[in-house]
Amino acid sequence: MPAISAPETTEIYREASLSLVVKPQADAAALSLLKDTVYGTKGVRYRQTNQEERLRELYNPFFFHLYEEETLLGVYCLDHRVVEVPWGWVDSFYGRYLAVTSVAQGRGYGRLLKTQAVAYLFQQIPAPFLVYSFIEARNTRSVAVSQTLQFECIAQLQLYLFRRLNPKKDSRFRALTPEEEARLLPFLQASYQPYAFKTWTKTQGNFYGLWEGNQIVAAVAARRVRWQFRHMPGAGGWFLMHGLRYVPVLKNLFQPDYAFVALEAVYLKAGFESLLPTLLESLLAHRERYTALWQLDERRTEWTRLPDMGFFSGFQTGVSTQVWVQGKGLSEEQWQQLRQSPVYVSSFDYT
Repeated sequence: MPAISAPETTEIYREASLSLVVKPQADAAALSLLKDTVYGTKGVRYRQTNQEERLRELYNPFFFHLYEEETLLGVYCLDHRVVEVPWGWVDSFYGRYLAVTSVAQGRGYGRLLKTQAVAYLFQQIPAPFLVYSFIEARNTRSVAVSQTLQFECIAQLQLYLFRRLNPKKDSRFRALTPEEEARLLPFLQASYQPYAFKTWTKTQGNFYGLWEGNQIVAAVAARRVRWQFRHMPGAGGWFLMHGLRYVPVLKNLFQPDYAFVALEAVYLKAGFESLLPTLLESLLAHRERYTALWQLDERRTEWTRLPDMGFFSGFQTGVSTQVWVQGKGLSEEQWQQLRQSPVYVSSFDYT
């Protein structure tokens, strides 16, 4: 595949005092905007943290900056990576960090950013490639923009929360070494063989497992995340934001400024599927957390239905994320394969 990278500061759009520029990194004003951005729509609203660190972790970003004269109005990132799909490996761009300043909202600038960014890829990047995003189903504006740009929704994701009030670590649990991760990879590949959008890059150094003798019988990749919650819907949401902190023990399940772990790449050796709750509880104890967040294609949620996942664990009703995809140079057969394949969900992307 040819090398792909964002150009140095390049103007790709201008109309009157508005200009749109693509760069390989976010400028200082864009970083400040991302730190202040509150994500979510009619339901849960939250602010991400550790933005500098997260931006450094991006694979190969194209940052699109929208300015009025010298003032930043908005930013959008298309992060390039190579992912595995049913017919092989393909260049892809994951859309994230769409943000518009508070004074510029309601003027269609988010639509302009995404429209011009996608148009730039179709003009400059050789086929074949994919562009995809995870969009909250309630975010009707973003969904409408994707539809206008002829993106297709190919999957629905469900949010699963695994919780423990007082997690305990099993004696068989420990972090994997790089050599052990390499040994695990073929088993992961086999386990996730039917999935599309697979990438293991961000799992490196983040694997934990349970052992029987010298065999890894259960494993998971996890990253630590902290969000600052600004709103939770309904009366129950008000209690979570303002009342739960006063309830001993239960307050560990949620706080407005909350740290948790995000999961991906779960592996369970055949015959050891019942170890999933033990694996996840041990992970929580090891990372000193009480909640693990997991995004799953709704077509492949069988593991979460195991017994003993716990009273406080379960899917979050009313919380759904859609996978929207556009592409260039794909055959109709390849599109059909994408539609039929469950989506692998990277924890780096959904947090």
